[in-house]
Amino acid sequence: MKVVDRFLLKGLLTKVGLFLFMLAGIYLLSDAIEKSKGLGEGSYTLADHGYFLLLRLPQILYQMAPFAVLLGTLGFLSELVRQGELVALRSAGLSMARLTRPLLLGGLLVSLLAFALQDQVGGPL
Repeated sequence: MKVVDRFLLKGLLTKVGLFLFMLAGIYLLSDAIEKSKGLGEGSYTLADHGYFLLLRLPQILYQMAPFAVLLGTLGFLSELVRQGELVALRSAGLSMARLTRPLLLGGLLVSLLAFALQDQVGGPL
């Protein structure tokens, strides 16, 4: 793997991870607020509430992965354009097909990880 490929793949996966963390956090927060209305009724305690949210995390990550890949890719490419790195890579002789190869690989990697997470850890939707 060449240096340019590692640079693009690392930048993409960093942005995708950041967006996945943010989207999952927003989803968990809204889910926590919605489900907290039943706290204190019967034997449903705060510890049960936290355990419930923890068990929902694989499903939430699976649902948010496509959006995180889309937003992460757009954010990473706009960062490359804003800093002039995309122009530098193009002027160095790299074609658009060559530049998109690591991005496609990163999207495929995230989708395979999301599939494995849902298949092995998460339950049915």
